[in-house]
Amino acid sequence: MSRYELCERLGGDGTIEVWRGRAFGVEGFEKSVAIKRLVPRLAGDERRARRLLVEAHLLATLSHRGIVQPYDVGVGEDGERVVVLEYVDGCDLGTLLARMNDASVPFPHAAAVHLVTALCDALEHLHRGGAAGRAGGRRRRFVHRAVSPANVLVARTGEVKLTGFGAARPVGAVGAAGAHAYRSPEQTRGEAQDARSDLYALGMIFAELVGRGRAGATAGGELVEGHQRDAELLDAGLPPAVEQLLQRMLAPTPAARPASAAEIAGLLREHRHEGTSSAPEAAQTLAALVDRFAPRSAPEQEVTQQLRFESVVARAPRSADATHVAAVDVRALFAATDDADAGSEIDTTRQA
Repeated sequence: MSRYELCERLGGDGTIEVWRGRAFGVEGFEKSVAIKRLVPRLAGDERRARRLLVEAHLLATLSHRGIVQPYDVGVGEDGERVVVLEYVDGCDLGTLLARMNDASVPFPHAAAVHLVTALCDALEHLHRGGAAGRAGGRRRRFVHRAVSPANVLVARTGEVKLTGFGAARPVGAVGAAGAHAYRSPEQTRGEAQDARSDLYALGMIFAELVGRGRAGATAGGELVEGHQRDAELLDAGLPPAVEQLLQRMLAPTPAARPASAAEIAGLLREHRHEGTSSAPEAAQTLAALVDRFAPRSAPEQEVTQQLRFESVVARAPRSADATHVAAVDVRALFAATDDADAGSEIDTTRQA
């Protein structure tokens, strides 16, 4: 039986909550973790519990420094499902942006370019099928479908991590998911989505970082809420090549956007090499922003609950091709979840 303690509630929505916790083992072993579970009133909801397991199984096929990693999945004595994840000491980008805006502090352009580049690397890994794609296994491309500041974690070290994979689905999925303001036009219309839908959402984040405010898409695909597209209103501090890239990311039609996250990352790295700020310097800037606007504070309540559960990972059958086994599980879980959710809209707004 694995042993964990819940220490501090980090966030969540009306369905999911995430806690900072501690994992304990023999010989005094102790490690900080993030523990994700259904809110107590929904602990027995099988449909929502299945979604939580789908996310965990997908994460198990992904191995990238820019994606929050899963450690364990378990079932408690009362049947509660728990997912144990990598703990990122920092804050989400939405919180950081809100506090910087309140203080009238602009987001440094070099840090914005670095952050978007890091997210491109993470999304490319997801879009190309994760570890299964790299290892030559059966490739299954995925779309995140909920890229937003709330699902981007910025660590005190300056690292950037993508999280919130609860709405992720194979390429071609239909329906709306995630925060409304960051949905692509095709997602808002309920049409099939591929990687370029995520790139639109990333463009929305990029625009927000460089001071353009937030735009949204109507069902017809038109940009609303004042995204500044006129040349005379553009931020003069953004280099023309980067400005052109941003406009392509926000194109109303997928065909007009960059073909891949890797293409965007390559163009941004080329721009960075021409500039004066290196990746380590930009990461240091991000770290300083987190320390300034999200300082550590003592939790309101420490060690609120101890958890004991049987690890599903520990009892899973071993295989020489673990990646393939994980991919098979993901396919089966997606099929079961999508059948149960048929006709319903999934909204993962502010999903941790």
